Amino acid sequence: MGELAKLLGKVAPWLVAAAGGPAGLATKAVATIAEKLGASDATVEAVTAAVHGATPEQLQALRLADLDFKLRMQELGFKRETDLAKISADDRADARKNNVASGMQRPIFWLSVLLLAICLGSEVGVLFAGYPETIPDLVVGRVLGLLDAVAMMVLAYWYGTTSGSAQKTEMLAQAGPIK
Repeated sequence: MGELAKLLGKVAPWLVAAAGGPAGLATKAVATIAEKLGASDATVEAVTAAVHGATPEQLQALRLADLDFKLRMQELGFKRETDLAKISADDRADARKNNVASGMQRPIFWLSVLLLAICLGSEVGVLFAGYPETIPDLVVGRVLGLLDAVAMMVLAYWYGTTSGSAQKTEMLAQAGPIK
């Protein structure tokens, strides 16, 4: 998403901001961008590829779609495209507050510990003990990849992700020198 944001940030800032937001809004934003650029499908990869071959007419259609989206968002009370990122942050904060209020924080913690132990234990076991030769390498690779994804999701829940850090870095890069 970072490369796409850099490519389209000036042309369609509102749609790009929405593409990095909550799932439903992000899906709609990427689909709109894909449609306007004539991408083969609504994936970040396909849209990124379509940007490189976009005609001036397609970029103008994207600008108009972004303006329309901006007006609809402003009618809903959003003043800037950065307000869309606040939706995602508030959603995460509300989910965590709900876990604490409902008494689920401790069970979630122990479930996280269990999942990490299973993931890391399985990977260490395969690393040092190997796996049966009757199991295809592809299956082992897929299972280990799934375990890596589970471990990353658990860590992201407790420690957050780097999307906010990436946005902060981009904002700092665009800022002028400190006086």
